[in-house]
Amino acid sequence: MNKNSAANIAEKTAFADWLHDQLAVHRWCPSDLAAHSGVSLPTISQLLQSKHAPDPDTCRKLAQALSMPVEVVCEKAGFLPPGSGTLSTPKRVLIHLVKSMPDSDALKLLIRSQNRMDRLGAGKWWA
Repeated sequence: MNKNSAANIAEKTAFADWLHDQLAVHRWCPSDLAAHSGVSLPTISQLLQSKHAPDPDTCRKLAQALSMPVEVVCEKAGFLPPGSGTLSTPKRVLIHLVKSMPDSDALKLLIRSQNRMDRLGAGKWWA
């Protein structure tokens, strides 16, 4: 087995482990993920068994079903290097959630966050 094959197997296994964790977090079985994502159950099964690597379209569908940025799923699939963005995964997920909120809810969150920063002695976000 050459070096690239070993890396490819490790990447598939890491993605499968991560996907198993996501199923547990959502309390879903593979058929639930298939239904929510539009990815076929055989493909989901192959991903979970490390037999198949996701393509970018599958990553997009999984991200939407799991309510997370596609970049996070692409990173887990090996399309992007770990930590390729300047922000941590929790911050990227938070940004993704805020983008999906109505502006009025985002403004409320901003005000609450600034009030918390004020109590902690941090400066204004706009300063």
